[in-house]
Amino acid sequence: MGKETVQEIDERLQAEEQSPLRQEEEEYCTAGRAALTDAQNALLSDKDCLTIIRGYQTYDPRKEETTKAFVMIAEWREKMDYGKIITQDYPGTKQFHDQWEEKVYGNDKHGHVLLCFRYMGIDTNAIAEYDDDELEQLVGQKLEAYTWLKGVISKKVKQQRYKHTIIVDLGGAGTGLLSGKKRGVVQKVIGIGGDYFPESLWKMYVINTPWALKAMFSVVKPFIHPVTQAKINIIGDPKHALKKMQQNDGFELSAIPDFMGGTHPGKPTYEMLEEAIAATKAAAAAPAAALSSVPSPGSAQALLPAGGGGGGGNGGAAAASAGGVNPFYPTPLGTML
Repeated sequence: MGKETVQEIDERLQAEEQSPLRQEEEEYCTAGRAALTDAQNALLSDKDCLTIIRGYQTYDPRKEETTKAFVMIAEWREKMDYGKIITQDYPGTKQFHDQWEEKVYGNDKHGHVLLCFRYMGIDTNAIAEYDDDELEQLVGQKLEAYTWLKGVISKKVKQQRYKHTIIVDLGGAGTGLLSGKKRGVVQKVIGIGGDYFPESLWKMYVINTPWALKAMFSVVKPFIHPVTQAKINIIGDPKHALKKMQQNDGFELSAIPDFMGGTHPGKPTYEMLEEAIAATKAAAAAPAAALSSVPSPGSAQALLPAGGGGGGGNGGAAAASAGGVNPFYPTPLGTML
């Protein structure tokens, strides 16, 4: 059997993402759940279990490593008081989003939402001053809000969606990103997603990439897992990335950032987070009969990014589970920056 093409990998992963827990995955769910306390199990939804199991499917020994991941993520959620993470702003929430600017754009033909952060919109010196617990709390809050948004989109496109595409614009970074404090800050933020929000990346487009990073990636690419290769696109010219996003993922211009040649201005992630908090509070205050409506139809319509598609499907997800930035198994992005 020959090597899978990118299109074949996409089709296989697309089918997997839409699928509920498969029979061959049940043993990993059982083992993971058995390793947790009752309180910890309450912090993990069935969708969370699904993303952990699939995020660790290339690990060996799979059951042992998957169970370790269950425990690590559950213990982290306990420490973060995760049930309240998108019910309120923390003292540093607004400041963090001012210092790490990120936006939400449209979605691809499958319904994967497009996110973007630009290196020039990151205050690395300020981010470096956060202690580990505070940074994990603020980044975790952001990523859980993305999980909420994916649940909204899943209902809209009638397909389970727990992955996203992200554009990383390294314009202005230079070769300094490859070493020192700047690298450490970006690694730390991305690493939180990789550790605690597995199996959430559909595609990554790195644009305005410094030549040294492109050269390094070309050297290590042959040793990277084929699925990871299919996910990561290291590109210099944003217009080249735009063309590739249209051809490979079915993005329309109305879904792509205006700074790349699309027409979408982007919605600040902080605004989306505030919508998620409001919807969560409304659900908590609503009568039990109305709980199934979260996120509210009004919020769903307001937050759904313009452009891109997604047709019918299996009617999969309601609220997607924890999913975050960086499940580059077996090669985390942080090790390449």
